[in-house]
Amino acid sequence: MSGKAGFSSEQPDNPTHGHAIPEGISTAFSWLTVLPFRGSRVFDRTTGRRAMLAMPLVGIFHGLIAGCVLTLTWLLQVNFGHTLDLWVVAFVIVALWEFGTRLMHIDGLSDVADALGSYAPPPKARAILSDTNAGPMGVAAILFSVAAQIIGVHAIMQGTGSTSLSDAGSSPTSHFPTSAVIGLILVPTVARISALILCTEGYRPANPSGFGALVIGTVPKIGTTTWAVVAAIAAFFGGGILWTLMALAVIALAIPWARHCSRRFDSLVGDCLGATIEIATAATVVLFSLTA
Repeated sequence: MSGKAGFSSEQPDNPTHGHAIPEGISTAFSWLTVLPFRGSRVFDRTTGRRAMLAMPLVGIFHGLIAGCVLTLTWLLQVNFGHTLDLWVVAFVIVALWEFGTRLMHIDGLSDVADALGSYAPPPKARAILSDTNAGPMGVAAILFSVAAQIIGVHAIMQGTGSTSLSDAGSSPTSHFPTSAVIGLILVPTVARISALILCTEGYRPANPSGFGALVIGTVPKIGTTTWAVVAAIAAFFGGGILWTLMALAVIALAIPWARHCSRRFDSLVGDCLGATIEIATAATVVLFSLTA
């Protein structure tokens, strides 16, 4: 999932970890975004736990980018009369989400789709996961995921008062699209909380080295639960009880998904996290758009 991550060769008696919070945040952004964060100087499962506990902050960051794009669109319409097509805005937001992660989550989704679609036994399925070529199942999964995200983002912007910010041709309003902005912040955040399920204690990595070995099975359940509660509260302020239930449903469905992947692969790999983020992003944005 992240080419920047691998176990460090430093010896245990060498000075390694810094303060947990800044190290976790900087490492999460170093591993999971294109931003030039330095991250930890040593990579081990302690580093992985800290980074994964900070992973929802990466989701908030991507959500804030989307919120800024929507706010800029609103300002252009209200103050300058420039009406932007919301399909183009939705495309830009999803493109920023994907390229902001170096497309590694899309790559994980493709690999997992090919492996699951093969119906192969665990050893063969894991071999397919490590194959760099994308098969038909992987390509289809990418197309459906990206399409669902673009459609859902468009629907959220169009249906939560922002469109007032509308597609070309409508009259804008001065009412700021607060609910739409909150929704766009929540979508990538809920997706990464869902992926955090796969990092929770009880799951085991397939390989003793690499990204999956650093993060899978490292996060205490209280950490995942705390983030789920935070997302539920934020969803309530954005879209009421329905958004709260939807956010919790997406996070909860990551549990049987994680168990299914663990059973099919006889363990979990880093690609499973990327696939979870993509699937949960699409599911959350579509569900939110239904009540927008």
